[in-house]
Amino acid sequence: MKLTTVLAKCLLISGFVFSILTSCKKSELTDAKAEDLFSDSLAGNKLAATAAAAASGMLIESTAGPVTSGEITAFKSYIQARSFPLNNWTPSNVWVYGQGGKTVQGMGVMFEVTEDRAILDRLLQFIDKAIACRNDNLAAASGGQRVMWTGNIEPVWPNTSTTDQADAAQGEIVGHIAYAAKLILSRPALWNLTVGSGDANGYGATYHARALTYVARCEETSDYIRQYMVRTSDNKFYYPTLPGWTFFPGDPLPWNQQMMLNSAFQRLAECHQVLGDAPAKITSYDQLVQISINWFLSSAVSKTSAAGTPVYFWNYALDSNPTSPEDTGHAQYDIGGFFQAYLSGRYSIPLAAVQRFSNTIVDVMAHKESLGYPISGRIDGTNSTAGGDNYLRERFLPIAVRYNQDEWDYLVNLDINSGEYSTNVWMTAHILSEKNYRYVNGIPSGVVFYQNTNYAGTASQSLPKGTYTLAQLAAKGVPNDWASSLRVPSGWKVTLYQSDNFAGTSWVQTADNASLVAIGANDSMSSCKIE
Repeated sequence: MKLTTVLAKCLLISGFVFSILTSCKKSELTDAKAEDLFSDSLAGNKLAATAAAAASGMLIESTAGPVTSGEITAFKSYIQARSFPLNNWTPSNVWVYGQGGKTVQGMGVMFEVTEDRAILDRLLQFIDKAIACRNDNLAAASGGQRVMWTGNIEPVWPNTSTTDQADAAQGEIVGHIAYAAKLILSRPALWNLTVGSGDANGYGATYHARALTYVARCEETSDYIRQYMVRTSDNKFYYPTLPGWTFFPGDPLPWNQQMMLNSAFQRLAECHQVLGDAPAKITSYDQLVQISINWFLSSAVSKTSAAGTPVYFWNYALDSNPTSPEDTGHAQYDIGGFFQAYLSGRYSIPLAAVQRFSNTIVDVMAHKESLGYPISGRIDGTNSTAGGDNYLRERFLPIAVRYNQDEWDYLVNLDINSGEYSTNVWMTAHILSEKNYRYVNGIPSGVVFYQNTNYAGTASQSLPKGTYTLAQLAAKGVPNDWASSLRVPSGWKVTLYQSDNFAGTSWVQTADNASLVAIGANDSMSSCKIE
């Protein structure tokens, strides 16, 4: 039985979409206000996708096994139905962390899982639009050609219709674009092929030509970032101190914004590495990322969780109140950017630090149902002014479940049961990517039942340890008298019962069984216990 898509409810959110960067004076922007502004901006971005999702959504058929054709088809249908944001301020920063940015990143992740060129071609259409929306490319009548705080028409993406400021969020968009270029450049077999979705903007008819255009456009914005956001004395990321800049002049960038810049420089370094065309830039970009990562880790305070595991405590920014914990909304960019750098293999990052961040998610932030939400609103296990989350934000999932593998079922089902994934392309892509990672690497996820013998046919959700009545099994994708084979993780024990409520004939299974026919249990289970 398929786990059907839980359609997102259309939220009736009124009010304003706030600019995180320009709406407050420095004295007014407390850590708590930063949380609220970020949450309000994300709420505005969420509205852009809910209407379409009510009619059609993405699909998670199971939480174990390979990615299915049904999941891929639903994903492709969903991204084809998405419209392009017309700028970066409707709503605020939509190309950074809104539906524009999340859709781009999600398509990239799914292309890496499937190598499906239709997904790549749709991704390139979005990237083309993101470039066309940049201030120096967008027509004045559409809000572009704006003279920025520098006195120039800069190659940046303003996040409101009137601001002349452009901060480190530019790095996240550059990272999106350079990611697409990297996907192409790392696959030479694509280079001379014609892009399947056409070349409406004249950015290059072949994949290779398109990637070169993307790198060139990214370098233009990179020049702006390096000129105004990098302190030359130590190569650390700071806000400008020049006349015209009004937001926290001279302060170190918050960690989430540093990770956005890191994404840009990491992706550009990866592209130039393949091209072999700019060794000095590769060295410079990697140095910027390494310095930022070192700075971040040196600011994090090592602690021990209630479960006895090593974890971290850190703040929104280096100059924040040292007792004020980072909020969950920003933390997913702190941790997600950190883990992206780690996975690249380009930087000196201790595995112990990776484990600490994973533990922080699992042992401090998660399992907080007693506080009203399963995921806390702050990284110390407390809730923010906006409360907590009933799902795990997409950038937390990979690091959480790769280094705390037994948390997969709990965490992924938060996302599924909340319905959040149905309108969040990046979240769905991460769920499917991590499911595939676990399948390829043989990581046990719990007990999985199959409709047919030899692990064929429809698969159930992965069932963690617990007791399951007939109704509870049905909710997990196991109808009455349905299972013909099952997979059991090493060291686990499964007792199958012929009747509901653990009655009738029983069969004990302690290992995979490709055929329940042999033990007389085929199509005969109505409840079970998993230990």
